[in-house]
Amino acid sequence: MIAAVALLVSLLALSIALWAWRKAHRVAHEYEEQMAASLTALLDEWENENRRFVEELERLQRQWVRSVEAASPPAAETVRPTPADNRAEAEPAGEEPPASPFQKLLEEVLELKKAGKTDAEIARQMNRGVGEIQFILQSAAFQQKKRP
Repeated sequence: MIAAVALLVSLLALSIALWAWRKAHRVAHEYEEQMAASLTALLDEWENENRRFVEELERLQRQWVRSVEAASPPAAETVRPTPADNRAEAEPAGEEPPASPFQKLLEEVLELKKAGKTDAEIARQMNRGVGEIQFILQSAAFQQKKRP
């Protein structure tokens, strides 16, 4: 009789342990699915930010080309100037060139960063993506390294 009770208690304990393991396994599986969905959403957001950023860069490049073409006198041979050529011609000695839209954006981001804002707060305030703000800050850091 004692052996039968011990066997029943052992089976009950085994059943409880199996139930707990299954529940833990199910929770872990749900967590993995949530993480996969979150990562997919994050990658989609980054891809959209990247697409918007590339479109903006292309728009700025077209704008720059139009402004250079409008400022250049017609020549017998059409040569598209490089940014360095344009700067050398457009900058009279001692004057700074007008700030580009990207430069203005960079300055605004740097001001907010100096004010102690996080990348997410800056992105929210400027209605931009966090990845775009991080890219702008990395660009600023790269420009600082290039300067003598």
